[in-house]
Amino acid sequence: MSIQTAENGVIAEMWQEALAEFQKMVPDKSFKDLAQKTTPEELRRKIEAMNSEADAKKNPKTSRAKDIGLKVIDVVKTFGGVAAEAAGMVFGPAQICFGALSIFLSIPRKVRDFHEFIEQVFIELEPVLSQFDIYIKMEKEHHVHDNLQTAIHKVMSSFVHLCGTVISIQQGSKWERFKRHTIQALTEDKDLQEELDKFRRIVNGLQSIQVTATYEVVVDTRAGVLDVQRSVDGVGTNVKKLVDEQNKRSKDEKKKAWVADIKAFLGLKEDDNSNPKARQEMMSSNRLKDTGKWLIDDVRFKKWADRHHSEADSTLYLTGPTGFGKSSLVSVVIDHLREQAAIPGLDHRSLVSFHYVPAQKDKGVEQTSVAETALKWIAAQLAEQDDTLCKSLAALASTPDKAAEVKRAGVLGLWDMLKIGSPSARTTNYLIFDDVDKFSEPARQQLAKILSGMSDRDVDQCPLKVLVCGDLEPEEFSPGKVNPDTVIKLDVDTMSEDLRVYIRRKLNAPNMLPGPACADRRARLEEKLLSTSGCSFRTIDIAMKGIERVIATSGDEDDMFRVVERSTQNEDDVVKELLAQLQAELSPLQINQINEVLIWVLFGNEGDEADEFEVSALESAFRLRKMKLPIEGLPNFVTRCARGLMHMADDSEGTVVLDEGVRKAILKPRAMARRAEPPRINLEIKIVNADLPTARRFFWDLAKYATLDQFDFSSDSPNIQSNNSKGIISVNAVDAHLAIVLATLDFFNSAPTPDTEDIGPCLVSNLARNLKVLYEATGLDAIDDELKSKIGKFVYKLFADPRVIETHWTKTFAGYRGRRLLSHESMTEFWRWLEDKTATRDLGTKDEEWLRKHVDSDDKTTALVKDLGVMIAGLWLEDKEYHDEAFLWINQFVEKVWNKPEAEDEDLPDQRQIAEAESWCRQKLGKSEDALPALWYEQLARTYHNYSRFEEAISNFQKSTELSAPDPATWHTMVGLSDALLNMASKKEEQQEAIAIKEKALEIYLGPKGSEIAKEDKLLHLENVALWCELMFEQPDRALKHRRLALDLAPDDSGAQKNLFSYLSKTKRTAEAQALLQSIAAGNMSPEGDGERKPYPFVGLIEAVVEEQQWEIFYKRFWMFISLAKDAGLLDNVLADFGEAILRAKNSTDNATTYPNLVFHKGLVHFFNDGPEEINLALQFWRESLDIAQEHHEAGKTASYAFYDKVTAYFGRYYFDEAKKAWKMVQTSPKLGPEELTNMRSSVLQYMQKMEQTAAEYEAAVPNGELNNARCYRAAFLALRGNGGGARGVFKPDMVQVINSLSDDEQSNDSFALSKLRTILLSSGDFENATTATFLTSPPYVGHIRDKVPDRLRSVFARLLDPVGCLSEIPDDSPAGRLLQLFDAEKNAGQESEQILDKLIAEASKNLPIARKTEGVLPPAQDGTEANENPPSEGTQVPDGVLEDSYDAGTGEAWTEIHKTLMLLKSKDMLGYDGGSRHCNSCVGTRKSWDFDTNFYGCKYCYDVDLCETCYEELKSGNPEIRHPVCSPTHDWIFMPKWTPERWAESIRMVVRPPKMNEGGLLVPGDETMELVEWLTKATEPWGGLEAGKTWDHVKTPPPVEETADEIGPGSGDGEAANGEEGKEEGDPDSKDKDGEDDAGGEKNADEKTTANGETNSDEVVEGTNGAETGAETKNGVGDGRTASEGQDK
Repeated sequence: MSIQTAENGVIAEMWQEALAEFQKMVPDKSFKDLAQKTTPEELRRKIEAMNSEADAKKNPKTSRAKDIGLKVIDVVKTFGGVAAEAAGMVFGPAQICFGALSIFLSIPRKVRDFHEFIEQVFIELEPVLSQFDIYIKMEKEHHVHDNLQTAIHKVMSSFVHLCGTVISIQQGSKWERFKRHTIQALTEDKDLQEELDKFRRIVNGLQSIQVTATYEVVVDTRAGVLDVQRSVDGVGTNVKKLVDEQNKRSKDEKKKAWVADIKAFLGLKEDDNSNPKARQEMMSSNRLKDTGKWLIDDVRFKKWADRHHSEADSTLYLTGPTGFGKSSLVSVVIDHLREQAAIPGLDHRSLVSFHYVPAQKDKGVEQTSVAETALKWIAAQLAEQDDTLCKSLAALASTPDKAAEVKRAGVLGLWDMLKIGSPSARTTNYLIFDDVDKFSEPARQQLAKILSGMSDRDVDQCPLKVLVCGDLEPEEFSPGKVNPDTVIKLDVDTMSEDLRVYIRRKLNAPNMLPGPACADRRARLEEKLLSTSGCSFRTIDIAMKGIERVIATSGDEDDMFRVVERSTQNEDDVVKELLAQLQAELSPLQINQINEVLIWVLFGNEGDEADEFEVSALESAFRLRKMKLPIEGLPNFVTRCARGLMHMADDSEGTVVLDEGVRKAILKPRAMARRAEPPRINLEIKIVNADLPTARRFFWDLAKYATLDQFDFSSDSPNIQSNNSKGIISVNAVDAHLAIVLATLDFFNSAPTPDTEDIGPCLVSNLARNLKVLYEATGLDAIDDELKSKIGKFVYKLFADPRVIETHWTKTFAGYRGRRLLSHESMTEFWRWLEDKTATRDLGTKDEEWLRKHVDSDDKTTALVKDLGVMIAGLWLEDKEYHDEAFLWINQFVEKVWNKPEAEDEDLPDQRQIAEAESWCRQKLGKSEDALPALWYEQLARTYHNYSRFEEAISNFQKSTELSAPDPATWHTMVGLSDALLNMASKKEEQQEAIAIKEKALEIYLGPKGSEIAKEDKLLHLENVALWCELMFEQPDRALKHRRLALDLAPDDSGAQKNLFSYLSKTKRTAEAQALLQSIAAGNMSPEGDGERKPYPFVGLIEAVVEEQQWEIFYKRFWMFISLAKDAGLLDNVLADFGEAILRAKNSTDNATTYPNLVFHKGLVHFFNDGPEEINLALQFWRESLDIAQEHHEAGKTASYAFYDKVTAYFGRYYFDEAKKAWKMVQTSPKLGPEELTNMRSSVLQYMQKMEQTAAEYEAAVPNGELNNARCYRAAFLALRGNGGGARGVFKPDMVQVINSLSDDEQSNDSFALSKLRTILLSSGDFENATTATFLTSPPYVGHIRDKVPDRLRSVFARLLDPVGCLSEIPDDSPAGRLLQLFDAEKNAGQESEQILDKLIAEASKNLPIARKTEGVLPPAQDGTEANENPPSEGTQVPDGVLEDSYDAGTGEAWTEIHKTLMLLKSKDMLGYDGGSRHCNSCVGTRKSWDFDTNFYGCKYCYDVDLCETCYEELKSGNPEIRHPVCSPTHDWIFMPKWTPERWAESIRMVVRPPKMNEGGLLVPGDETMELVEWLTKATEPWGGLEAGKTWDHVKTPPPVEETADEIGPGSGDGEAANGEEGKEEGDPDSKDKDGEDDAGGEKNADEKTTANGETNSDEVVEGTNGAETGAETKNGVGDGRTASEGQDK
């Protein structure tokens, strides 16, 4: 093949860049050698090996992928020949491609999912590869046009980059997310999809010989498209999530996922002891009130904490010795900074991050990298608070090879890589490091270097504040001279107040010296403690333990003083003294019980350093070892008798935790050799000449001494030494392991019982580790031969007799702990015992032969566990009870995990693994495939179904059904088949067929035949069928039938009651719903029909309804429940049962959410009942619910943010409505006397303060929380009164986030920012811009091809493709017309909307203007081999199949614009769904959405409350004096007209159309358009505009607390009009704002007034001033200057 000279330098440089990029993604040092050595033949062999004939038979796609892969090699070889001569490189481009492809194909076979992924990549390339045939022909003809050279190089380098992208996915963290759905990976991974798109586009360019200029335009066009695509990337997706989750939970979910990715990337785990959040919560909850107040008031601290202080250093040092409460003070600082950051109205954000160093004994903490761990946690906390940083770090986490870089990075590297020192605009990062003395010396030096660099910059340049805390001098940490004003040293003097408070709290405890009678003694002890040398919190704790024991033993004050003096002793000495006291005080039984607890706490868990154990397992261990449990229960026993040694953790499981410093004192070495057999006393009892009562009395006393007293003989006996008889508190490590192993033998040698089963998983998971300790014990600790033989015999039995595991399967082995039995570590230890002659000396002859046979086999472990595998195979596929864990065991047998020293983390199994496991079971059980029973296929199908392999599940369920004939299939087969079919169904007919199978199963098994089926299972599937009938099939009667069947099956089931009641109420079957409530109240739901009324019959229904509502704020279904109960005369019953439900929740351990929620909803009952007394009760219950939530928070339980939002929403709405009502009377009632006017003004002020308080409570409960109802109501009332500046001030923190999000380089957060902007604009009174924002953020989903309006999708596409033309007259030969023809063809072929969009994008891509007429570059001739030499003359006929836009620049621009629009549409993901992205907050049941058919209304005051037209009319026509569940008739609304194809297309393209007033006086999208940035700049101008980093001092924050009632009256505003102007007098003709508009109180002319929302009403003159209570309500009540009540009065 001949080739002409090319620009070798440019091409070589291009290849060097390609190489560098590839090796950055795939850092394989041997790549160049590999590239030189790799041959096409070697690659062919790899592809052949990757896809065997067996695989091809199972999956035809595999064969197809193999053929394509082989073609890739041919293409690369051809192109390499074309390009090699021109490149002038050391080795040809083909070799680079071959090297990349070699690594691509060398991924281990065990990564089977990835090979399926590779196949899909090849299949994706197939259409592209077909275009290379022409070049293979050229090779034969030895001629290629010289201008093809550069294009060919680009194709090949793109292919190398594509290989690198695929490899990086497998090697990086992304692959973990694709394993379960490998085929979807191509569409899910943006990087790979872009590379595939890039490769296709570059190849498409080779269809033409329009080379250099062609590629320049393509690259430019592509870059432009991608820029636009990136600018809106995530907007559609995030909006979709925002809508689906509603109330903005989707943002939290996505951010939560990002944070989870970041933490996984950094190697952080929530349950690690290094997690500082749990420590902070514990410190805050345990801290005494006012602790650290002196520090907060310290001038040095105030100066440092003030982010605007020009002279403050960025670093503050808090130093002091151990035990002075440094960590407690750190927690005070953290809470203080958080409170300051949460203050509303700030124009600057503060992000608070911190870290505590875990104690050395904490397991799971790598003490050698303390500083690095601290920085990682701090970065994760900052990401949780800052969306931009979170997005950036999440992107870093998904970058290949960055995880390894993070692991290697030190303090300096992490600081830069994690952007800790780069806060966002208007943001200060507070970084708090505790225990820096525990950092390594190099780490401290690196951190000091960073802080030194910070001090060289001023505050504005470096918005960072760092608190360094530790037991060191500042000079030890920071080189150079340290400013003394930045150092706070802790000692007895500085901490005196905190120490006194702590001492007083301790001494006032009930078990110490409480009450007035002990006041003098407490005072003397306090002074004694404070005057003791070395006094600290640690010494106080030690002293208090001693004082407590003195009090318990009736000691005197001198004894207490002696304890205080000894409190400064060495910690070891203190523990020894404590042990001596306990041993003197406790009985022998109690000492034995403490020692038993210590054995399990020290050595019973998964690591020797665990030092904790769960109470339930500990109780089982006591019973297993025949130990007497303490009468008071283990938790109380530990608290009372082991005080100072152990304590109970504050957790729900109940965990005993060893105290710090105890382990060393408890562990004792063995002093004498272990006896072969424990001492025994043989007692022979003879009864001579005794009567029956005497004998009975003797045996009674004997039993008492043996069991209760355990022969606790009196210590005053002269022949008894009390010390020896009572024993000591100590544990020998080897003895403890031996005790646990012997307990293990006892456990497995007997049948499981409920009394001991909880200890089983712990025993089996730690068996190998315990055996290892015993085997390696030496000296006095060594176990004797008899014990070794006993243990060895058990190990043999464990594998020789599978019944041992089968007997204990359910509770012990069916879990991840049980599966550790087969790990490499475990099996290695078991073999050590089995191959030890002493351990196996007592085996019988047959047993020895059996063992020897396995030892001599080629794979001894596989042979050893064979019988065990056969047993478990039967459990999986032949047992009627389904055992999912059995499959996971079988998977271990197939994978032979015992041969893998470094076992990988368990992943969800795939189709191949399940098939291989089934095949293995068939082989081991000797089953023929054609003789398998129905049960086999049923259990196999259930496994496939559990792991989302629905096609295989369907196939096996169907086989099971066939084999069951003529009998019906089993219940599990029928419902499993139905569910699997539903997961695969795409058409309604298929869904109907699947549900029919489940209905048939219910018909068969609801009767006696289904007696063995759990009632809960039947209820679940009855409701499942009902939901499908209701929502998907729109068959209400069919749905109602199944809900009635559910209630007939379980009349007392609260879920069945709730489901039926909800359905009756939302379908407006009021009479039936009331009858249901009356039936429940009468107690007629009992299946026995005994007629006795069940106590508290509504409790279950109340709990179910409230639980269903926990994530909703305004929930109409609960209101309907209360309304119907009230109409039926049952409200008193409901209130009584509410009290019982609350009591049950209060007494429940898991009540963090339920308890306060029930209290709140009881308040709602009173709220809806209305009346002054009822309202007061409602407010009381709401307040109580918040107090309960706060108490739970302090106790470590946390209610969801939704709960606080819900309660504060109702508080806020009530206060807003009352304030609005009072304000209206002040403004519009001339008959009010002076006293009445004063009272009304006071009411307004009071309600304003209540709104402020409510907003502050939410901020305190949800730090750094998002927008919320309370804040919106507060701002809305300020705007209503004309105080626009005050309203804007409320949203200053939110607007910081909005403007930063819209100004930064991250495009994916723009959607959230625009949605938040809409809310802010509404609540601050800017209704025009709020209406515009509504249309930008909320376009409805277009839906499927099978929509009820089939032409709608075409209309939408037509308007997208041709924004200005007439939809009915788009020319067929125009770009839009040609694509519409393609659309019609694809639609008629049954393609879905997403598929059609892809086809349109592909067609538009092919028609991009890749040539310019002025350069004379023309398309190829029809045969594709020759080029037209000259441009066509005028009138030249364009060849068939060649697009005219190659010649027409105007048409080319049209294709470019269309392509850009289609890519925008794809990025927004607005296809394939039904309905709008905003839903009605008031609809019951299937909520209407704002779409092409429904007008909507958005409340101007309530946060994100939108109503459909029907619900809006219902609300507005309601009685304004009656409380409504959603909003209020007295509120005002913006109009949201139903969508049109034109408006939808503009929304996709982000076209801004400022609103205008229509004939009905409503704001609707106007006629003019403007650029998005121009509109955003104008809309955000009152807050400082889009320019990030700009200060907002000109935006005033309202001072509601300082306002007096005298300032509230007719004609008085809040000092600022709605437009933000200040100091304008009412009626001032020059009162214009910066846009030239009048303020709220200025007239335009005699006939026209401007309302607060900027709307104009020419018909009425609005009363009131300063924008107060205006709103221009029109005929339908929207936007009028009157309130709703005024409109009704008229």
